[in-house]
Amino acid sequence: MKFKPRSFLTLVIIVILGLGILTAAHWPLRASILVLTIGSFCWILAVVQLFMELRPQHEMVSSGMDIELTEDQELAKAPLQALNIWLWLVGCIAGIWLLGMYITIPLWTFLYSFLHGSKWWLALIMAIICCAFLFGFFEHVIQAPFPEAVVPIEQWLREWLSGIVAEQ
Repeated sequence: MKFKPRSFLTLVIIVILGLGILTAAHWPLRASILVLTIGSFCWILAVVQLFMELRPQHEMVSSGMDIELTEDQELAKAPLQALNIWLWLVGCIAGIWLLGMYITIPLWTFLYSFLHGSKWWLALIMAIICCAFLFGFFEHVIQAPFPEAVVPIEQWLREWLSGIVAEQ
Protein backbone atom coordinates (compact mmCIF):
# COMPACT_ATOMS: atom_id res chain seq x y z
CA MET A 1 0.00 0.00 0.00
CA LYS A 2 1.52 3.27 -1.14
CA PHE A 3 -0.02 6.67 -0.43
CA LYS A 4 0.28 8.79 -3.60
CA PRO A 5 -0.44 12.53 -4.02
CA ARG A 6 -3.56 11.54 -5.95
CA SER A 7 -4.71 9.57 -2.90
CA PHE A 8 -4.41 12.73 -0.82
CA LEU A 9 -6.75 14.53 -3.23
CA THR A 10 -9.22 11.65 -3.01
CA LEU A 11 -9.02 11.81 0.79
CA VAL A 12 -9.73 15.56 0.72
CA ILE A 13 -12.76 14.92 -1.51
CA ILE A 14 -14.00 12.25 0.93
CA VAL A 15 -13.70 14.70 3.84
CA ILE A 16 -15.44 17.54 1.96
CA LEU A 17 -18.28 15.25 0.83
CA GLY A 18 -18.61 13.87 4.36
CA LEU A 19 -18.84 17.37 5.83
CA GLY A 20 -21.44 18.32 3.23
CA ILE A 21 -23.50 15.23 4.03
CA LEU A 22 -23.29 15.89 7.80
CA THR A 23 -24.31 19.51 7.27
CA ALA A 24 -27.24 18.58 5.02
CA ALA A 25 -28.43 15.97 7.53
CA HIS A 26 -29.60 18.82 9.78
CA TRP A 27 -31.60 20.55 7.04
CA PRO A 28 -35.31 19.96 6.35
CA LEU A 29 -35.86 16.86 4.22
CA ARG A 30 -36.99 18.73 1.10
CA ALA A 31 -33.88 20.93 1.18
CA SER A 32 -31.44 18.11 1.92
CA ILE A 33 -32.67 15.21 -0.21
CA LEU A 34 -30.61 16.09 -3.29
CA VAL A 35 -27.43 16.74 -1.30
CA LEU A 36 -27.88 13.58 0.77
CA THR A 37 -28.67 11.39 -2.25
CA ILE A 38 -25.95 12.56 -4.61
CA GLY A 39 -23.44 13.34 -1.85
CA SER A 40 -23.77 9.88 -0.29
CA PHE A 41 -23.39 8.20 -3.67
CA CYS A 42 -20.31 10.30 -4.49
CA TRP A 43 -18.86 9.68 -1.01
CA ILE A 44 -19.18 5.91 -1.51
CA LEU A 45 -17.54 6.16 -4.94
CA ALA A 46 -14.70 8.28 -3.49
CA VAL A 47 -14.07 5.74 -0.72
CA VAL A 48 -13.98 2.92 -3.29
CA GLN A 49 -11.59 5.05 -5.39
CA LEU A 50 -9.29 5.55 -2.39
CA PHE A 51 -9.13 1.80 -1.75
CA MET A 52 -8.42 1.17 -5.44
CA GLU A 53 -5.59 3.74 -5.39
CA LEU A 54 -4.03 2.24 -2.27
CA ARG A 55 -4.22 -1.32 -3.61
CA PRO A 56 -1.03 -2.46 -5.38
CA GLN A 57 -1.49 -2.57 -9.15
CA HIS A 58 0.52 -3.59 -12.19
CA GLU A 59 3.18 -1.23 -13.53
CA MET A 60 1.97 1.85 -15.37
CA VAL A 61 3.87 4.02 -17.83
CA SER A 62 4.01 7.64 -16.72
CA SER A 63 2.91 10.18 -19.30
CA GLY A 64 3.75 13.30 -17.31
CA MET A 65 0.02 13.87 -16.96
CA ASP A 66 -2.40 12.72 -14.29
CA ILE A 67 -3.64 9.97 -16.61
CA GLU A 68 -2.05 6.59 -16.08
CA LEU A 69 -1.41 4.54 -19.17
CA THR A 70 -1.45 0.79 -19.34
CA GLU A 71 1.12 -1.06 -21.40
CA ASP A 72 -1.10 -1.24 -24.50
CA GLN A 73 -1.63 2.54 -24.70
CA GLU A 74 0.73 4.87 -26.48
CA LEU A 75 2.34 7.76 -24.62
CA ALA A 76 1.94 10.12 -27.58
CA LYS A 77 -1.85 9.68 -27.63
CA ALA A 78 -2.34 10.62 -23.95
CA PRO A 79 -2.87 14.38 -24.54
CA LEU A 80 -5.42 13.63 -27.28
CA GLN A 81 -7.26 11.22 -24.99
CA ALA A 82 -7.37 13.86 -22.25
CA LEU A 83 -8.62 16.44 -24.75
CA ASN A 84 -11.28 13.98 -25.91
CA ILE A 85 -12.53 13.54 -22.34
CA TRP A 86 -12.64 17.30 -21.74
CA LEU A 87 -14.48 17.95 -25.00
CA TRP A 88 -17.14 15.37 -24.09
CA LEU A 89 -17.60 17.02 -20.68
CA VAL A 90 -17.74 20.54 -22.12
CA GLY A 91 -20.20 19.29 -24.76
CA CYS A 92 -22.40 17.81 -22.04
CA ILE A 93 -22.41 21.06 -20.07
CA ALA A 94 -23.11 23.11 -23.20
CA GLY A 95 -25.89 20.70 -24.15
CA ILE A 96 -27.50 21.05 -20.72
CA TRP A 97 -27.36 24.82 -21.08
CA LEU A 98 -28.74 24.82 -24.63
CA LEU A 99 -31.17 21.89 -24.67
CA GLY A 100 -31.85 21.18 -21.02
CA MET A 101 -31.15 18.25 -18.74
CA TYR A 102 -33.90 15.92 -19.97
CA ILE A 103 -32.74 16.10 -23.60
CA THR A 104 -28.97 16.30 -23.12
CA ILE A 105 -28.26 13.54 -20.61
CA PRO A 106 -29.94 10.69 -22.55
CA LEU A 107 -28.56 12.02 -25.86
CA TRP A 108 -25.06 12.40 -24.40
CA THR A 109 -25.22 8.91 -22.88
CA PHE A 110 -26.28 7.39 -26.20
CA LEU A 111 -23.67 9.24 -28.28
CA TYR A 112 -20.80 8.69 -25.85
CA SER A 113 -21.41 4.97 -25.38
CA PHE A 114 -22.18 4.33 -29.07
CA LEU A 115 -19.17 6.26 -30.37
CA HIS A 116 -16.88 4.57 -27.84
CA GLY A 117 -17.70 1.04 -28.86
CA SER A 118 -21.08 0.00 -27.46
CA LYS A 119 -23.62 -1.60 -29.72
CA TRP A 120 -26.38 0.80 -30.75
CA TRP A 121 -29.09 -1.13 -28.91
CA LEU A 122 -27.07 -1.18 -25.68
CA ALA A 123 -26.40 2.57 -25.99
CA LEU A 124 -30.13 3.11 -26.54
CA ILE A 125 -31.01 1.04 -23.46
CA MET A 126 -28.58 3.09 -21.36
CA ALA A 127 -30.09 6.33 -22.69
CA ILE A 128 -33.60 5.11 -21.87
CA ILE A 129 -32.50 4.17 -18.34
CA CYS A 130 -30.99 7.65 -17.89
CA CYS A 131 -34.19 9.24 -19.14
CA ALA A 132 -36.32 7.10 -16.83
CA PHE A 133 -34.07 7.93 -13.88
CA LEU A 134 -34.20 11.66 -14.63
CA PHE A 135 -37.98 11.72 -14.95
CA GLY A 136 -38.70 9.17 -12.25
CA PHE A 137 -36.34 10.32 -9.54
CA PHE A 138 -35.68 14.01 -10.09
CA GLU A 139 -39.09 15.05 -11.37
CA HIS A 140 -41.48 12.74 -9.55
CA VAL A 141 -39.73 11.62 -6.35
CA ILE A 142 -37.80 14.68 -5.19
CA GLN A 143 -39.47 17.17 -7.55
CA ALA A 144 -36.23 19.02 -8.24
CA PRO A 145 -36.69 21.60 -10.97
CA PHE A 146 -33.91 21.92 -13.51
CA PRO A 147 -33.00 25.29 -15.02
CA GLU A 148 -34.74 26.27 -18.25
CA ALA A 149 -32.82 25.60 -21.45
CA VAL A 150 -31.91 28.31 -23.94
CA VAL A 151 -33.68 26.37 -26.70
CA PRO A 152 -36.99 25.21 -25.17
CA ILE A 153 -37.17 21.83 -26.98
CA GLU A 154 -38.22 20.11 -23.75
CA GLN A 155 -41.14 22.52 -23.34
CA TRP A 156 -42.21 22.00 -26.96
CA LEU A 157 -42.09 18.21 -26.48
CA ARG A 158 -44.14 18.41 -23.28
CA GLU A 159 -46.79 20.56 -25.00
CA TRP A 160 -46.87 18.24 -28.01
CA LEU A 161 -47.16 15.12 -25.83
CA SER A 162 -49.84 16.68 -23.62
CA GLY A 163 -51.77 17.54 -26.80
CA ILE A 164 -51.58 13.93 -27.96
CA VAL A 165 -52.71 12.65 -24.54
CA ALA A 166 -55.57 15.18 -24.41
CA GLU A 167 -56.89 14.01 -27.81
CA GLN A 168 -57.22 10.43 -26.58
